[in-house]
Amino acid sequence: MANFRALSLARSYLDRDAVLRSNPAALREFRAGSLARFLLVHGRGVVGSDVGPRYFTAAQLRESFPRAAGDDVVPPYLGHVGELGYFAVDAQSLGATAPGRASTWELDGMTVEALTLHAHLWGGLDAALAAAAVAIVTNNRTQRFCATCGASLTPVDDGFHARCGNGHVVFPRTDPAIIVAITNQADEMLLAHNRAWKDGRYSVLAGFVESGEPLEAAVRREVGEEVALDVQDMTYVGSQPWPFPRSLMLAFEARVEATTADIRVDGNEIATARFFSRAEYREAVAAGTVGLPTPTSVAASLIDAWLRRE
Repeated sequence: MANFRALSLARSYLDRDAVLRSNPAALREFRAGSLARFLLVHGRGVVGSDVGPRYFTAAQLRESFPRAAGDDVVPPYLGHVGELGYFAVDAQSLGATAPGRASTWELDGMTVEALTLHAHLWGGLDAALAAAAVAIVTNNRTQRFCATCGASLTPVDDGFHARCGNGHVVFPRTDPAIIVAITNQADEMLLAHNRAWKDGRYSVLAGFVESGEPLEAAVRREVGEEVALDVQDMTYVGSQPWPFPRSLMLAFEARVEATTADIRVDGNEIATARFFSRAEYREAVAAGTVGLPTPTSVAASLIDAWLRRE
């Protein structure tokens, strides 16, 4: 079984410090002090480099973005590591324009690194902090109205939940999704091409968990719907956040008794699928006929674990 610590955004534990988060006065004082550190979030990435995120002090943040000192910008508290406390700042709330979907881009002379392509190169704690920062900033930017009554939401608990004027409490939305590495009796791996992807991109199967559905049932359903195969057994591998915009990926490994000839793709989401031996996969990647998954993704970790078991 693959170790969950191999998943790029799940290699470290972050103490989210709910006690301090629920104390607005103490948190306000901490946020303005010398032990506060700020991650600057811009779209799907954070200001940093291949080494990791850049952590601003309060003074550095005010110097780079004078608006950050205003009362209208309240960075959510992510948690603490030792004496240092970490906060997330939405660059768009400071006047930055919304970014595209590039790997790396510039923000007022600073480099922004997309988590999907860079976080696997960072230390585990850096990746965990960046993932938490992108997740809460994305949620607070997009979840602005009460799902019960439609009234505007006001952040409470330092942005980790919100309340509307009618008293309804709204928590950040998380969409659970299963992702499964399927192998057959020959230890070949099933990889599929989604119609929405560019040509040549193949990956393992994945899909959202439906309301009231156990994870194991979601695995069996997704595999049955997408490639018409029956899962004989499965093993839970681990999980990692995927805040693009709000998913939690729950990884499994599963076995089937099948060959490529047994596959029947749904034709709607999945265009084609087949089993690869390790040699076939490596040859296809080298030839450029099969594209690699995003390196920070669970899919990349699952495929890498399969290759290493050779």
